[in-house]
Amino acid sequence: MARWLSLGCYPLFFLYSSSSASQTPSAKRSLTLPNHSTPFKKVRPTLDYGGWNKPRPSTLAQPQPPLQGFSNLGNTCYMNAILQSLFSLPSFSNDLLKQGIPWKKVPANALLRRFAHLLAKKDTSCPEVKKDLLRRVKSAISSTAERFSGYMQNDAHEFLSQCLDQLKEDVEKMNKTWKSESPAAAWDEPPQQATAARPGEEADTSRVYTCPVVVNMEFEVQHTITCKGCGEVVTKREQFNDLSIDLPRRKKTLPLRSIQDSLDLFFRMEEIEYSCEKCSGKAATVTHKFSRLPRVLILHLKRYSFNAQLSLNSKLGQQVMIPRYLTLLSHCTDATRPPLTLGWSAHAAMDKHLFLSYSQSGDLANSFRLISVVSHIGSSSSSGHYISDVYDMKKQSWLTYNDLDVSRTQEATVQMDRDRSGYIFFYMHKDVFEELSELERTGSSGGTSEAGRTVLQPL
Repeated sequence: MARWLSLGCYPLFFLYSSSSASQTPSAKRSLTLPNHSTPFKKVRPTLDYGGWNKPRPSTLAQPQPPLQGFSNLGNTCYMNAILQSLFSLPSFSNDLLKQGIPWKKVPANALLRRFAHLLAKKDTSCPEVKKDLLRRVKSAISSTAERFSGYMQNDAHEFLSQCLDQLKEDVEKMNKTWKSESPAAAWDEPPQQATAARPGEEADTSRVYTCPVVVNMEFEVQHTITCKGCGEVVTKREQFNDLSIDLPRRKKTLPLRSIQDSLDLFFRMEEIEYSCEKCSGKAATVTHKFSRLPRVLILHLKRYSFNAQLSLNSKLGQQVMIPRYLTLLSHCTDATRPPLTLGWSAHAAMDKHLFLSYSQSGDLANSFRLISVVSHIGSSSSSGHYISDVYDMKKQSWLTYNDLDVSRTQEATVQMDRDRSGYIFFYMHKDVFEELSELERTGSSGGTSEAGRTVLQPL
């Protein structure tokens, strides 16, 4: 199987054995090598639901209404499932709503603004209002990616990749626009939990706003290419929002393979054809290690293969175990930057049995805990149905979102029932998970007021 290795603007085609299917640009591991050792380097809607981002007076606690999901607008289950998984991440939601983004400086049809609007209203608005907000999110996506403009079934991973890339672009544009504006420009406070700016207060145009995608999902992998002839080393670092991983290989039916096996397969050492400029050698090895970890690791399991006879992507229903914890210990180095300070050495010596025990309990350094699964029920990518199981931090329990319907479930049920249909997996760094859980238990919002704006403290 051929694979491209993308290093700067110097493409090199090299061959090695792999069963991987093609990946989307935002998710694939692209490794293109140079032949030298130089480091690689729209129209505003008439309906505006005025006041969505204005402060609300505090009220006494009211009985909670029954949980409701998102209406299906017509084959939009793929969108609903992804949105529920993203919105269930407290650190992502807080970074979107609580850092005082100047919303009036964000175009009305920008995905960033539409996301914030829907997130702020999803638990308090009636289904019809949420339906309109969903249409606006879909419109914002479709304005950039036309394939999502109709009402055909779409791939949930493609939608997720588009969302994350587009949100990053929106934040970059906002920061550039905001810094070029007059300091006297008015602030429009973020939805919910915001305090109005004091009269005459000047906005801080020197501030750079945090991208919720970058600080929560983005991570970095270092690829190290070593010439087998002379030992010359070339490295390249690459940023990802998620990883697309192959179904785990299996020579025997038992024991069952898991998501951990698929992740380990992605990071295996490979031998490649490579032209070394220093010694003219033709072979090299490539290793892959995390150089920076995310708060939330998103894994896309490649369950589709192209069926030439049917001209469609057929579903592969291989059973894959979904562990509660993943360990990235063997895929990190001493220099790997964690999302949070870790309490012990990632390279402490331990025997095999202790390692296995720690990996299953999440006690290894750089462990990640399962918090959401997007599943596809059906036989091909162009048909079927998507649902999302998420761990709700506030309720300290698992919920299943099936479009408008929401039901309680158990983690063990998710692990058993989604082992053939699980498609996208969200794992949160254990330290982040524990800190967020503690904030929920103690009732702390994790935010403080700064210049009249609610700002999330860095995790």
